[in-house]
Amino acid sequence: MKRKLDSIIVVGCGKFGKSLALSLSNQGHSVILIDKNKNVSSGLAQDFSGFWVVGDATDVEVLKTAGIKSANTIICATDNDSVNYTVATLAGSLFKTPNIYMRIDHPSTKKLIEGSNIKIICPTELCLQEFERLSQLKLEEE
Repeated sequence: MKRKLDSIIVVGCGKFGKSLALSLSNQGHSVILIDKNKNVSSGLAQDFSGFWVVGDATDVEVLKTAGIKSANTIICATDNDSVNYTVATLAGSLFKTPNIYMRIDHPSTKKLIEGSNIKIICPTELCLQEFERLSQLKLEEE
């Protein structure tokens, strides 16, 4: 039997959130997935050993139900920057979650997070960086 590692909450069960949750669960982490969609579990692989909570993660009670008070990490992985920002801010300010990761679609959202302990994942920037690496073309900063 695998030893459970960190307690990790993943908010959002899109492609990114599902992939993260499954990978982390397979590594032995205790994973709790939060999504508004009650059919979220049907899209998870059978070998997902985590739990899921149906609800709006911007609701403090939903976060408490998911175990935010004992979570080491929260990953805000929805496709909505506002939702991710709200959840990340709640996790940091109310629950002092040590590791907070937030997906953003709009690079300009980074300005809201400056000076906080929230770590940003921006697929747009990652794709541009990979394009620069592969093409060896230098892109200008916006």
